Amino acid sequence: MKTYHILLGSYEESLNDFVEALFWEVCEGQAVVKCTRAARVGDLVRRACDSEFDLVVQIPHSLLPETGEPTPIGFIAEAIRSIQAIKSIRPVPVIIIVAFKERSKYEPLLLEAGADCVLELPFDGDQLTSAVGRLLQLPARRENRESKRWFFAGVLMRGLRRLAQS
Repeated sequence: MKTYHILLGSYEESLNDFVEALFWEVCEGQAVVKCTRAARVGDLVRRACDSEFDLVVQIPHSLLPETGEPTPIGFIAEAIRSIQAIKSIRPVPVIIIVAFKERSKYEPLLLEAGADCVLELPFDGDQLTSAVGRLLQLPARRENRESKRWFFAGVLMRGLRRLAQS
């Protein structure tokens, strides 16, 4: 079974645990997921450029800037700069996760900067599954999930197991 290395850009541990559990759920039975975390924008860019990752996931509003406290557009500007810096060194796929209200406003800018996919919180399980499957080139799942409710139930159970192991 193939192992995928994913770089998560967020300082919020609970959000990182949740996103990691989502990826485990999406890749279950098809691949092993190993996540590395970066809390600062500069650290995310350095790690993404210096190491071989199969996927970079950035949550701009949950990623500490290098200096000061940026405005909401400042978070997006940092995300755009980081995408461009990463893509100038490595052709790694990048998923950006933004708040629901911001997707329509910022998605064109993020895609133009080189992001491969823009998703929103809260997640739509089918959108995440589709994006991850496409970007990691996972084989099509043989079975269909009964419903999104069960998808998220699995994610929550994995998240609880991870918290219990900590």
